[in-house]
Amino acid sequence: MPPPLSDNQRDLAAIRVIERQAFDCWPAGETAPLGEWQLRANRGVTNRANSAWASGDPGLPARAAIEAVEQFYAERDQPPIFQLSPLTRPDELDAALASRGYESYAPVTVQIAAAADAAQGQPREGLELECHTQLHEDWFALSGTQGRYVGEAVLVYRRMMERIAPRACFALARRAGEPVGVGLGVHGRGWVGIFSMLTLPEHRGLGIGREILREIAHWSVIRGGNHLYLQVEAENEAAQALYSGAGFEKLYDYHYRRRLSGPS
Repeated sequence: MPPPLSDNQRDLAAIRVIERQAFDCWPAGETAPLGEWQLRANRGVTNRANSAWASGDPGLPARAAIEAVEQFYAERDQPPIFQLSPLTRPDELDAALASRGYESYAPVTVQIAAAADAAQGQPREGLELECHTQLHEDWFALSGTQGRYVGEAVLVYRRMMERIAPRACFALARRAGEPVGVGLGVHGRGWVGIFSMLTLPEHRGLGIGREILREIAHWSVIRGGNHLYLQVEAENEAAQALYSGAGFEKLYDYHYRRRLSGPS
């Protein structure tokens, strides 16, 4: 009989599952392998889809791996960005990037919850919840045009949503028939990732985000997704409070490093 796993080994196993799920559930327009890494480009729309997913071993020393990534992004006229997690190898990569002038930014916490727990509770009066399994125009009108995207980025984001659609719940909340909030659930291998949470500013503070989470969790249970995960900016206190109230707990952190100027 093999020896029992340590807490750290169990955590790393869970992180591997979630990192792979998150990579698959947020597909960039272009990817290229570098050993176990994946280099992603999506015309600048979202950090995750435009960074080197440095999960595992690139099969090269740190300096050579960094130079390969820099060449990939230079060919696409994009700044080189690395997503660094507890799975990143080689161990000295973060320090090597810092020494080359890469800044650390956008720290993220990854949180998990049991779908059945997050689905508990009664719907709030006066709020209508919908879960669309195809990209819905009312959903996209909020997420795509009233969120963070402008100009050409709106179309790039739409194409990403169309790639996700076959395994997604486009959750939409309405008040008096008018769309007021959205969220996205993406199913994969027993887990459902939660993305693109947004409530219109004039409707915040009414518990709409919690109801959207509940709708996605309910859909997840029906689909056989027993576990939920999400990625939230560490400095977003309002979102942190929402997710904590829904039963989410932190599993690990990741951050990005980027270089906006030429080599130092």
